[in-house]
Amino acid sequence: MPPQWAMALPGLLLLCLAAAAVAAGNIDSSGAGARRLFQATTPASGNKPPGSSASNPQRYTLDVTVGTRAPDCVSRKVILINGEFQPKLTFTQGDWVEVTVVNNIPADWPSVSSGITVHWHGFSLRGTPWMDGTKYISQCPIPAKSSFTYKFQVNEMPGSYFYHDHSSLNRADGLQGPLIVQARKGVPALITPGPDASDVLFLTDFWHFTGNALAMRLNRPFDPNQATSGSGGWCWVGLPRSLLINGETLKAKGSAPATYVKKAALACTPECLCARVWVRVR
Repeated sequence: MPPQWAMALPGLLLLCLAAAAVAAGNIDSSGAGARRLFQATTPASGNKPPGSSASNPQRYTLDVTVGTRAPDCVSRKVILINGEFQPKLTFTQGDWVEVTVVNNIPADWPSVSSGITVHWHGFSLRGTPWMDGTKYISQCPIPAKSSFTYKFQVNEMPGSYFYHDHSSLNRADGLQGPLIVQARKGVPALITPGPDASDVLFLTDFWHFTGNALAMRLNRPFDPNQATSGSGGWCWVGLPRSLLINGETLKAKGSAPATYVKKAALACTPECLCARVWVRVR
């Protein structure tokens, strides 16, 4: 290395450290970047809109219950949120939000004793990591007939995320859904076109038995008589019966190679919206 480069290295190192310090100031663990974004797009005078501060958040209520639905034309008990199956939530970047989750799951639901939580998948939750919704890590589960309020600032980039239960396999029964972060009004999108909350495809597997039945097979003790070279002693729960798209279906029928045809061309069941359903046929 030439002597002049060796003499310049300490100065270059200090310059890099200074740049890193500036970057850390712009993206810190307290969510200050999101606060600056909100302040830059909020009028300096007048009433501040909901979401402008921790004391003035956007408020949501998620009432978690159980009901009968047929998302793939087969009726069974599923978990509903505000009476809907896998509903979409929409936040705005920079907003403070307050989400109250009310556990109204009935006493006869198989996993009622496990309680529920809601995890905001993909959210860093800088400054409020205790609102992450992970059972026995960031919080205790929410027991039946009680509630818990999540409160945090949406520090994430605009785009698509999802929320789901993180206490048992209630997620397989419907306690999940798409979560969209919209850009603030007046803030240019980083990509063109920007994220659009109306253009969402949320894909999920669906079984005809409950998540608790899945868990019983997955968690049962090791059985050497069932061990294979491919799976060991793990007990496979079988393929899902359906692929749901936004809570509706491409219904699997049979295991042979197949194509998909409109359900409207076949006999309909009362539970099906035939014009919106496709089924797999041999």
